[in-house]
Order: sequence, then structure tokens, then C-alpha cells
Amino acid sequence: MAIVECKVCGKEMSDLAEICLNCGYEPPAPEKSNTYQPNVGDVDLNGKKQNDPRKKSKGKSKLIVGVIITLVLVGLVAVGGMYLYGYYVKANDVTGAIDTLLKTQDGEISMEDIHKAETMYDELPIISKLFVKNLEDLEEAKSKLSQKPVDLTTDNIREYLDFEVTVSDYTSGLNTFLETPTYEGRATVTIMARSLQGVTFDEVEITVEPQIMSSNSSDCWSDLSQTITIPPDGSASVSAHVSYFSPDTPAVEPSFPVADMKITKVSGIARRP
Repeated sequence: MAIVECKVCGKEMSDLAEICLNCGYEPPAPEKSNTYQPNVGDVDLNGKKQNDPRKKSKGKSKLIVGVIITLVLVGLVAVGGMYLYGYYVKANDVTGAIDTLLKTQDGEISMEDIHKAETMYDELPIISKLFVKNLEDLEEAKSKLSQKPVDLTTDNIREYLDFEVTVSDYTSGLNTFLETPTYEGRATVTIMARSLQGVTFDEVEITVEPQIMSSNSSDCWSDLSQTITIPPDGSASVSAHVSYFSPDTPAVEPSFPVADMKITKVSGIARRP
């Protein structure tokens, strides 16, 4: 409602009033518009239903959500692909190392080289291991190499034999007849050799030097060469009586010695099962 002036007397009156209370003027009734304003959901003159603008808004919202979800999925796939590629690169390095090893001439491949390749594979993440395709070829090369006779040396003997060194019958005493009193001792050192994983041997001889040393003396070593003849099954032992002295001044009685050995010469052949 609005306040207007009467066209006759000029007094204020409501625009909705049918008569001026001051002068009795009756303003003409407002004309009604013949223009049809359809409501949402009404049908126009052609029989078509009017579109609801709210439905358009909802459609745009769904479209935006769909685009966002698509972008997130694409991002996740890209990140996952980068991680997988990293695993693949690590696996490819190991695959290349194995290929290089397998292309080496048979006589130049050693069991140590194969063990290094196996270690590289074992250190790979689990996912990377799935991309290594030539592991079976490495196992086949290892099997063939294991069946070949191997010339034993001081460098590889411990790959085929396990050694155990023990000391017993220990005695010691102070020799006062020397210009400088010195403790002297005697012990029996036993060296036991055992085959590893069923390895067999042909005409194997090992020259060793049994050694003993006291933990509380600066120098209590004495070497005496012994030869161990290894039978085909790989089990053998040798014992030696080792004498030693302590040059410490003043003389210190050595504690119970620790046994050890030094391999100086090896000859013969080993065969893996």
C-alpha cells in the first residue's frame, strides 16, 4: 500500500482506497493486465511444460561434483602409476644384473656371483619382485654350476667345509731357568672338518696351522703345520700339541687360551649334490 494525493482536493489518501474521504472523489479502478504469467510447472499456450530453474541448478551441481570426482580419480591413478614405476625401475636394475651375469661365459661364472645376484633380489620390495622375470634362469644357472667339479683353494674352501677348532689339555708354568722368567704352556688343538650340504670330495688335502692365544697376554701364539686329508664324505679331524710362551715383562700367567687356525694350502676337487 502507498499514500498518494487526491487528484481533486489534494489531500492524502491510500492508493487502494475506492473514495477520497475528504471530497468524495472516486479514483478509477486500476486496469488488470491481460499478460499471462505462468507458474512453474504450468503448461504454456503450445502445451509445453515450463522448465523449473531449480532443476537446472541441481544439474549443474551434479556436473561439478562429477568433474571433481573424475579429477581425484585421475590424480590417484597418476600417483599410483608413479609408485609402480619406481618399483619397476628397481626390479629392472636387478633384471639387468642377472641378464649380464647369465651372458657371461660359463667358465667365468662363480657361485659367489650368483649369491650376489640372489642377495640383490632378496633386498627388493615385494612389489618389485613381481617384475623380475629371469629369476628362474638364475636358479637354472646355479643348479648347473653346483653340479660342476670345483677346484678347491684357500679362498673358497669354507664354501664347502665347516671347521670347528677346540683346545684341551691346557697346562702352563713359569720357566725360571731363563734370564727373564717366562710362562710357557702346552695345549692340544683339535680341528674338525665337516662337509656342507652333502658336498663330496676327491683327493682333498688341507694344510693348517693350529693356533692358540691367551686373552690376557700380549703375545701367546705358536704355529705348527698339520695336514688334514678329507675323505669323500667330508668328515675328518686332526689334533696337534701346541706349545707357546708369554714374552710379557714382568711375566704374566696366561689365561685359558683360545684356539684358532690358519689355512695355508688346499688341493683337490669338490662336487655339490
